[in-house]
Amino acid sequence: MPEKCHSALMRLKGVPRRHRDIVNGKYSLGIEGALMATPLDNDSTSKNGSNQQSKDGLATKETVKLPEVVTARSSVPVTGNGGPGTALAADATDASAAPVGRPSSGVTKPPVLRVDDIREGQNDVVKVYAFRSGEYAVFRRKADDDVMVLFADDPAVGLDQRKRVLAMGTTRAELNSLLTDWRNRGVYDRKIAYALQLALDGDADGGKATLLSAKTELLADRSAAGRFQYLKWALGAGAIMLVLLFAASHVYRFTDPSSNIWLAAKAGLIGAGFSIALGIRRRTVALDLNPLDNISDGILRLGIGVVAAGTLLMLLSSGLLPSMELNGGTDLKGVNLTGGKMTWQVVIVIGFIGGFLERLVPDLLEKRAPAPLTAGSAEKPGAGGANGR
Repeated sequence: MPEKCHSALMRLKGVPRRHRDIVNGKYSLGIEGALMATPLDNDSTSKNGSNQQSKDGLATKETVKLPEVVTARSSVPVTGNGGPGTALAADATDASAAPVGRPSSGVTKPPVLRVDDIREGQNDVVKVYAFRSGEYAVFRRKADDDVMVLFADDPAVGLDQRKRVLAMGTTRAELNSLLTDWRNRGVYDRKIAYALQLALDGDADGGKATLLSAKTELLADRSAAGRFQYLKWALGAGAIMLVLLFAASHVYRFTDPSSNIWLAAKAGLIGAGFSIALGIRRRTVALDLNPLDNISDGILRLGIGVVAAGTLLMLLSSGLLPSMELNGGTDLKGVNLTGGKMTWQVVIVIGFIGGFLERLVPDLLEKRAPAPLTAGSAEKPGAGGANGR
């Protein structure tokens, strides 16, 4: 009778027939749909099952307690060398339970690269500079990679080679940093490869000398590129400044040549550019690896020339500097270099000199500045009368 009531209740709940057969047939459903041959206890099932009537008299709920399912780690009897005993079965994730032919871990070791494996067009190698079978290989893998070394397959020989190569590691690292974005990199890569070959063959001193020579040559090339970069940006900045000065002279005009600072500034800009062109070979400029330094230095030098030219004109025209007049010859006699009688030709010359000699105006200002007073330079009032008594 309890089994019939139980089946009727399961039909009301919409339980499939095959599931009802499993329960009524005294079987329980195991993990992942596997049937576990575990008999059901009808008495416990009937005792734990309870029918609850709602107010309208219909059956609404029944609780059924199913037997416990045997898990994968149940105790099973095993027999070993030490005699019969009890042990836990292996988990489902145990490596021994993995299918045959499948690796136990997903990490695979990369193949060991040997010296004889280095060939152009293989293993991403694009250039082989030096090769000796089984002993070493000097090569480059990608177009933007540094020159690399593969030491001997024999660990003892490879360790000795590594010591010889590491002795010139500092110079090699400096060369590689200087070769960043260099257009003629291939030439210096060959020199580095030749130096490494000399060191691997036992001539460590020759390898160091080769690297130092390559470094000196590369520094000279980078310095020349830096000077060209300096001139290029200075010329561009000077052209922009000249256009701005012409625009300013049309907006705010000066009728008196002695106060025409725009004319003096234009002449000072040309003088500063002429000074840069004459002293570029002696001037210390940054390598082309640092374009911001060269750009800022060139613009600053031109700006100093413009400001110095205008300042020198104001110092001369305002009378702050001593009066000067040229009397050396008939044509130059009576030419005023100070005051308000200067002509536009004199203004251009003053501006050019001020821009060309970047230290002229700072030196004049330092000379005109009053000397600072010291503690013993001034006498106290009445000190002389006291001493004369």
